[in-house]
Amino acid sequence: RVQIDGVDVTDETVGTTTAGLSQEALSEFQLTRSSLDISTSLTSSGAVNIISKSGSNNTHAHGFWDYYNQRMGARVDYNREAEPFRRNRGGGSAGGPFVKDKLFWFANWERHYQTEQKVYTAPEFPQLNTSTGFPVGVRYATGRVDWNSDSAVRLFYRFQHDWNISTGGSAPSPFQNVNWTNVSILGLNVNSGRSTHWYRFGYVN
Repeated sequence: RVQIDGVDVTDETVGTTTAGLSQEALSEFQLTRSSLDISTSLTSSGAVNIISKSGSNNTHAHGFWDYYNQRMGARVDYNREAEPFRRNRGGGSAGGPFVKDKLFWFANWERHYQTEQKVYTAPEFPQLNTSTGFPVGVRYATGRVDWNSDSAVRLFYRFQHDWNISTGGSAPSPFQNVNWTNVSILGLNVNSGRSTHWYRFGYVN
């Protein structure tokens, strides 16, 4: 199972996730194996628990960009003519206080774009020779607001958008997957001297 801020985002069909999260929006994570922990949904094979970042009393911002192409990777001598490949990834995050010690905000955005040219040759059947582009595009957007009502009660709301398109298959027969997922999470933490209560309400579309 995969949980983000206590809400299950496991894809029941293929076993991955229905929504991804930018690394810049991740505060901490936990991996468990076959623990049957009551804090996760039913699973006998383990779970991934992720906690997203939140704002603080200090305003902070961060940006990043990286680039990679086929000339930057190691290639063995017999494969000097590597197929064209290009990857761009950029984004950033920012957070801070609306009201010091009480109300905080955090926002994150990331864009990943990758192009790869698949070349297929069949000497026996030259009519099947083809060169096809295999684009991949991913966009993450996250916004979070935290409110400390008092020292014992904390409330937060987080919205997450995942837009991605990927191309698979082979050059003669490619296919594309498209995914648009919105996740809304409302969380309430109540702590007292004798007990801790942790409520999560989530909607995944």
